[in-house]
Formats: sequence, C-alpha cells, structure tokens
Amino acid sequence: MQYLTFIRRLAFAIAVACAIALPARPGEMSVMDGYARLIQLHQEWRAFERPPLVNGAPDYTAAAFARRHRELASYRQRLAAIDTANWPVEHRIDHELLRAEMNDAVLHRPVRRVDRG
Repeated sequence: MQYLTFIRRLAFAIAVACAIALPARPGEMSVMDGYARLIQLHQEWRAFERPPLVNGAPDYTAAAFARRHRELASYRQRLAAIDTANWPVEHRIDHELLRAEMNDAVLHRPVRRVDRG
C-alpha cells in the first residue's frame, strides 16, 4: 500500500516537473493556469484524504463521515470546473486520475461506514 502511494506521488511529481520545465507558448498560458489549479487541487486532495485525528486516532464517526462527504462534493465540483478542452493528453490524464481517486472515495464511503449494530 505504501509502495503504491509512493509510485502515485512520484508519477505526479514527474508530471509536474515536466509541466514546469516545458516553456509555454503565448497561447498556452490559460492551459498552464488551469493545470496549476489542478496541481493545487491535487495537493489539497492529498491532505483531505488523511482522516482527521481525535486523540491521535483516526475519526471514523458518523458525524465525521457526513462532514467529509459534504467536503468531498466541493472537491469534485472544483475539479469539474477546470476546463481541459485545450490540454495536451498527458495533462488530461492527470485530471482523469484525480477524478478517479475522488470517485474511489465516493465508492468506498459505504464500506468504511460505522455500523451501529
């Protein structure tokens, strides 16, 4: 699990380094601005993925899940608002990867639910 996280982060860091290293042509500035928004959102998403701690332990209470589910909706809206129409394929792939991670969080929410039985 830690190995996969490392590989994901390494791949994203390489993509970011390539995007920064490549000089933008005059018409590409809006594309680069949009990609910078994607990078910022990705960093915020990584922080959001870590569960909040209560007394040093992850907070998996029903209230915490409800709050985080509401916050998840805002992350998904922000991602959907990023226009990728003129992006190169490699940037669109990064966008899709982040969307897939967010969808994964929605899919697994019921699995992590605290049962009251």
